[in-house]
Amino acid sequence: MAYGSLLGRMLKLGLYWCFVWCMAGALTGFLLSRGPRDPRAIPHEFMPFVVGIPSAVLGGLAGVVFTFMAPALESRRRVPVRTLAALGAAVGAGLGVFFMRVVFHSFLTLLVCALLGTALGAATPWLDRIS
Repeated sequence: MAYGSLLGRMLKLGLYWCFVWCMAGALTGFLLSRGPRDPRAIPHEFMPFVVGIPSAVLGGLAGVVFTFMAPALESRRRVPVRTLAALGAAVGAGLGVFFMRVVFHSFLTLLVCALLGTALGAATPWLDRIS
């Protein structure tokens, strides 16, 4: 794979991952704002942005990391979707550990990030075809 096509693929898949993680973060922020609130906390109208924007940035970086690691798997043969899903789960779990330590101190965060990475990893052949 040439460097130009690798960089283009990293950008495309990074943007897909960025969009999906942004929407997941915004939904999480919206759901968090529906619960009981501390009057000194962030206003509930801003919670989707407060969670969604960092999720988008980190999701885009995770997509670039995933795309950078995927050609190593593709060098010898066509990669099965299970392998791409496992790689996506590993990248998502790594991002989930970061989120768990820094933002949300819950193991549920790790599970959700791993599942999101698995879904995006499994969707990689389809995302490559549509772009």
